[in-house]
Amino acid sequence: MTGLKRSEVVGKNVTQVHPEIKKLTLDWIGVYGKLSQGGEAIRFEHYFEPSKRWYEVCAYSDEPGYFVAVFRDINKYKNMEINLHDMSGRLKAIIDNNPLLISELCDSSGRVSSIGSIAHDITDRIEVEKALRESEEKLSHILNNMTDVVWSISWPDFRHIYHSPSLEKLYGRSAQEFNDNPALFKEVTHPEDQHLTEKAIEQLLEEGQATRECRVVKPDGSIIWINDRSKLIYDENNQPIRVEGVTQDITERKHFEQELSRSEERFQKMLSLVPDLISIHDTDMNIVYSNWNGFGDVPEEKRILNTKCYNTYRGLDQICPDCQALTVLQTGEAFQKEVELFEGTWVDLRVIPILGENHTVELFVEWVRDISERKKSEKEIIAQQKLLEGIMDNVSDVLSIQYPDHTIERYNRAGYELLGMTPEEVRGKKCHQLIGKARECEECATGKALQSGKLEQLEKYFPELGIHLDCRANPVFKDGKIVWVVQHLRDITERKNFEQALKLQASERAAVDTFTYSVSNDLQAPLRRIEGFSEALLEECPDQLSDQAQGYLNRIITQIGSMKNLTDALLQLSRVVSHRMEREAVDLSALIRSNLEKLQYKEPERRVETVVAPKLIVEGDADLLKILLANLLDNAWKFSAGEKEARIEFGSKEQDGRTVYYLKDNGAGFDMNHAEKLFVPFHKLHSEN
Repeated sequence: MTGLKRSEVVGKNVTQVHPEIKKLTLDWIGVYGKLSQGGEAIRFEHYFEPSKRWYEVCAYSDEPGYFVAVFRDINKYKNMEINLHDMSGRLKAIIDNNPLLISELCDSSGRVSSIGSIAHDITDRIEVEKALRESEEKLSHILNNMTDVVWSISWPDFRHIYHSPSLEKLYGRSAQEFNDNPALFKEVTHPEDQHLTEKAIEQLLEEGQATRECRVVKPDGSIIWINDRSKLIYDENNQPIRVEGVTQDITERKHFEQELSRSEERFQKMLSLVPDLISIHDTDMNIVYSNWNGFGDVPEEKRILNTKCYNTYRGLDQICPDCQALTVLQTGEAFQKEVELFEGTWVDLRVIPILGENHTVELFVEWVRDISERKKSEKEIIAQQKLLEGIMDNVSDVLSIQYPDHTIERYNRAGYELLGMTPEEVRGKKCHQLIGKARECEECATGKALQSGKLEQLEKYFPELGIHLDCRANPVFKDGKIVWVVQHLRDITERKNFEQALKLQASERAAVDTFTYSVSNDLQAPLRRIEGFSEALLEECPDQLSDQAQGYLNRIITQIGSMKNLTDALLQLSRVVSHRMEREAVDLSALIRSNLEKLQYKEPERRVETVVAPKLIVEGDADLLKILLANLLDNAWKFSAGEKEARIEFGSKEQDGRTVYYLKDNGAGFDMNHAEKLFVPFHKLHSEN
């Protein structure tokens, strides 16, 4: 119909498709503009010069700011009218300008059937008849090939005077059926559209012409849509004598309009389901469409189109200063910004231009999305990240996050301090480039964790740093794949040195234990013999020994007893040092009471006040605790012997957040300046006296 391609039309302004439209005799833009602002539906015929064709135009608006125009190509019909008009004009000119008397003979339909002349020269008449035949043949050819029905019926009995051959194809009924039943044209109208027929007749009487769009039911039950354009013809007395008109099959157009309406409904429904606010603006900043979703509290009366942007809407007026729509109009480039409307309410604003053929902005779309929850989540995530970073940076151990290719994402502060590097120097490098060698990478804890998919741990000495590290690597999974490895490094150099010292000390202690055990055992036999011989001399030779000699032997026996006690102490110390500690629940109160009973049994004459706190239970080695308490209690019993009212107390107290167990007495005591010497083996703070 137009010769234009789809790509030349869709999405373009009409002035871009037809720049000359503003210079045409008909103000097309003005007509449609008035219609889109609420004007009545219009229908007219016009010759459109850019296309060089006649069109019948039907236009209406069902939404402010929009209109629908349906064009029907009536070029053939108009050419027929023009040809008929030309033929009539030529015939009239021939008759009016012929010097002879010419009479017209018409048939019952009013058509000229022949022309007679009293002139003897009939050359002109023959030419006229020839022209008339040619015109009639041309008209008949046009009518026979028209899809529209051209008709003429008498008034007011509605009998057919003339109809084009397409009548029967359109209605499925012959002209004879319409003549036999003049009311048939009303009866074939769909029951729901009968009132449109009555309205068209009223309009015809009032205005002399009428237009009707209605549905017609064909004999097979199918329904079509037709458009009737009719005109009332009057006689010389201005009395209506017939009605002439054209009927078009507009079923296809109606289906298109219905599909267009359904498409529009689907479009509207789709946008209504979008939680964002979407609006379309013209270049004057007027809103031509908006779904208003996401801002449901906007009053209904405010939800109108053709409103200048959002200036009158609660809260939304803050968007305009930031949207830079004017800049978008000038540059044709999209714009995006996150805007805080008011405290806690954030929107993601996008302005998207719609460009025309000349790359100028014809419309632009504003897309506003409520991102308040996202912003809140981001704020919480940032707070959590800062908290996590704060925790990591305050951990004395080294923490790092690595990608599966061993690239460092970050270290904590301890890590940067250990390496003596800045975050910029570390970021992006692989761990073996910082610590260790590349060939050792697969043998490190991270490499093992990547292979096993679980926590891995190993201890390793790093000569580059001169330290021992306890390396632990734990993989982090996402969607079944390892995305990071968290590595934990702890400096265990001091512990390793301590372990080495312990091993050395254990070795030395073993040697001492062996020596001590050997010495104590080797001394036992000679001491027993010396003691035995000394006692034998005293018993068997008392008369041969002087008093001084006997005194020497008694002193020898006494010193041998001291040496026996010393060797027993050495053996006990050896057993204590080599004892393997077994931890269990031990009742200290019960051990104290048991030892007190033994001491009291040995010295029943002693009067000692004892105070023992009940049920002081600890976790420790029972054998070693027995030795410890026995030694402490022996000292308390021994060094309180000089007191008339001796007192020994065992109990516990809280000190610096820990439980302290104590044994105290009111005996001799000792100088606190020498307290550290109390636990030196075989060292005494007091003399025997």
